[in-house]
Amino acid sequence: MARKHKTSRRTHDSNAALGKTLTPDATAQAIKQRRWMICVVSVATLLTLVVAFRSRSQHDVTVTPAIENAAPQFTPVAAEAATSTTVSPALPAESATNVRADTELTTTRTRAYDELLNASVDPSRDGWISEQLAEAATEQLNQLLAQVQHDRLDTTAIATLLTSDFACTPLRPAPLTRLYRDDMVLAEVAAAKTLQTPPTQRGVSGLQQSLATLRARIPPDAVFQTKAKLVAMQIQDKRLAARAHIELDALPPQARAQIRTNWDCLWGLIPAAEPNGLPRLQLSAIRVADFQESIARETDVDWFIESTAAVIGHNRVVPEQLAFGLDDWLKQIERTHRMHVFMACGVAVGDANGDGMDDLYVCQPGGLPNRLFVQNRDGTADEVSWRARVDWLDSTSSALFVDLDNDGDQDLVLATLSGLVILQNDGAARFNLVGTLPTDGADMQSLTAADYDNDGDVDLFVCLNFPKASAQREGDGAFTYHDANDGAQNHLFRNEWTADHTWKFTDVTEASGIGQDNHRHSLAASWEDYDNDGDQDLYVANDYGQNCLYRNDGGTFRNVAASVGVVDQGSGMSVSWSDINNDGRMDLYVGNMFSSAGSRITTQPGFRPGIADATRSILRRFAKGNSLFLNRPDGNFQDVGGQAGVEMARWAWSSLFFDMNNSGFEDILVANGYISTDDTGDL
Repeated sequence: MARKHKTSRRTHDSNAALGKTLTPDATAQAIKQRRWMICVVSVATLLTLVVAFRSRSQHDVTVTPAIENAAPQFTPVAAEAATSTTVSPALPAESATNVRADTELTTTRTRAYDELLNASVDPSRDGWISEQLAEAATEQLNQLLAQVQHDRLDTTAIATLLTSDFACTPLRPAPLTRLYRDDMVLAEVAAAKTLQTPPTQRGVSGLQQSLATLRARIPPDAVFQTKAKLVAMQIQDKRLAARAHIELDALPPQARAQIRTNWDCLWGLIPAAEPNGLPRLQLSAIRVADFQESIARETDVDWFIESTAAVIGHNRVVPEQLAFGLDDWLKQIERTHRMHVFMACGVAVGDANGDGMDDLYVCQPGGLPNRLFVQNRDGTADEVSWRARVDWLDSTSSALFVDLDNDGDQDLVLATLSGLVILQNDGAARFNLVGTLPTDGADMQSLTAADYDNDGDVDLFVCLNFPKASAQREGDGAFTYHDANDGAQNHLFRNEWTADHTWKFTDVTEASGIGQDNHRHSLAASWEDYDNDGDQDLYVANDYGQNCLYRNDGGTFRNVAASVGVVDQGSGMSVSWSDINNDGRMDLYVGNMFSSAGSRITTQPGFRPGIADATRSILRRFAKGNSLFLNRPDGNFQDVGGQAGVEMARWAWSSLFFDMNNSGFEDILVANGYISTDDTGDL
């Protein structure tokens, strides 16, 4: 049965010239021109359509001019939740045959591409013996960790993995030193002196006893989830030495605990019986390099409660639209809406209707209407996008609630593929289109706002990635992965709102100095007065290379990232500021990408032989993970991420400081991952 979603009555019109005053007359004229363009394009599309397709909804194109307090200019429907659908006629037999042939050809090509891709990542087919050994070593460690679930090891199975002289240090060092304790959790670590204990556990029985100690503080009926990752390795003299990152999680309801530890492991390499065969591994030693254990004091208390259904589940858009992932909609939304697999859509939180409670705006890929949820006193939230006139169909990457006209309510800014859309709030969660700030069709990512020139008006900064949004498609062009300088230009728009209600934004990117080092692939930015001089500075996280810290010197900027130590060359994806040690200086957390395989491979002799050591170091840094920079009294920053234990957060798309337990020190929440679909077991 086909799912439906409510017909949206609003499409985007780019009606404001950059740096010019936005007026209702100019807006209306641009709207007329846009309507004719839409009409012509629509007719041409219908005439050239070869294969009929099922339409998800009927889009009645009506654009509302930017006139304050104007009546809504869209056609009302019987009920706000009304739906519509269009059924395509059956294909003629000949057309159906052609479609089947095209589908078979596409499937054949896709299968061939998949086979080529699988071959390219198979270490047994490209001479990477070290990676084949890494896979075998990881599998052995995971077999050992699986035994933690049981009271006793399967000694017969494990004995074949160990050398006769196997020895290890205590896998749960003792005593542990208290790191933190409150009503919720007890966290302890092994001190450096404790880790210097010699390997006293020997043979299968010694390993059995040492693995059993990992359960010392955890109920015997607890269910475990375990994982081993090799993050570094070296092959020498028929031995494999490796650093393994070990994770053990005891799951509720029996327990809530986690262990994070690193093991330095040594394997002997037993030559294979057949020519060119892979050597067999036998584990000869484990030494614990570090150890941290965190145990929840109450196993029946959830720290976070998943409340989506309770808060917004009563709205029809949840089961009809939001319950389905991007992979589902890609099969059903026509390409003209410019939806693609790399879409990254954010959310905005603000008080849309001035009642003192936070509301939620959800950005959507092209062809699906954006959604506004207004909070009620009982904690639920109603979907009011249609009434609020913010159900835009344009592909929207990010949004921002911010008071641009100093009237006490929060206006709304949208980063769309068509430009930066400015919407004025009338104070009751009804938004009028003011205009659009063009960005030359570039790939906008995120927004941030601050009064950078201290004139009383909030200004806008927008991050851009690729020069054209279509360039995101896999395989389009090439660039320097570790230091790309071919990205789109970010924009700083100065707000020049006047008392006579004239809306004007001027692009001051070059004039302000933001244009320096401004061809990166920017994903995130954040304002903060890091040097405590009274004006807002700006940090920009860039993918594929160096980040920028623009110091504000009274309204003009200079990139000082290199001189103060925060270039953080990598896959910059998020930025967050906080005073982590309460010393009065704002510290910086930058989200990047962690990769155990990348950390391991970049140290191997077979990786890019002949490249400069400096380049190798940069590429290795790309796999390191996140960075936490401590703001020092001399104005420079020190990377303390490894010491603080906050480097590994996978692919960190977003990072946020917040005081979870009201301790007076802010904690870090990281949103990570990538494209999630059903796990087929394949790549």
